[in-house]
Amino acid sequence: QKDWEDSLSFFLMDNFCHCSFRCGPPTSAPTAFNLGFPRDLTSHFTFLPGQKLGKGGFGTVHLVEKKTTGEKFACKEIRKALDPAIATQQKQLRHIENVSREIAVLKKLKGSLNVVNLEAVFEDDTSIYIVTECCCGGELIHKIGIRPYSEQTV
Repeated sequence: QKDWEDSLSFFLMDNFCHCSFRCGPPTSAPTAFNLGFPRDLTSHFTFLPGQKLGKGGFGTVHLVEKKTTGEKFACKEIRKALDPAIATQQKQLRHIENVSREIAVLKKLKGSLNVVNLEAVFEDDTSIYIVTECCCGGELIHKIGIRPYSEQTV
């Protein structure tokens, strides 16, 4: 089991980590992370005022509109830095690795059935922005109880 986990960890770091720092324990606390994503989100998308779709422990999801087509997308804004009062260097590193892994998985599964489609990823000094198709039907957990589903439908 441990060998498999180590192999997966090295595979993810070698193939998906875009960090500008070495993905090992940092020697000092980095002040800003550069993950290598484009920094021109607002050149491509417009945040729609008052259209916050949700909020979680690490960020917020906004409704955005693609400037060239008018198509609407969900934009997950994730803070790069955790609260320094409660986050150790190790937790901060894990946070960035988890975000990088989430992006890598979305890239790998792009076009798969029943997986949200990744449109683009951007960053600035404080946040990472993951732009995906907008699934505006609400949360699945709230829909399951509305009507019974057959085994075949599920």
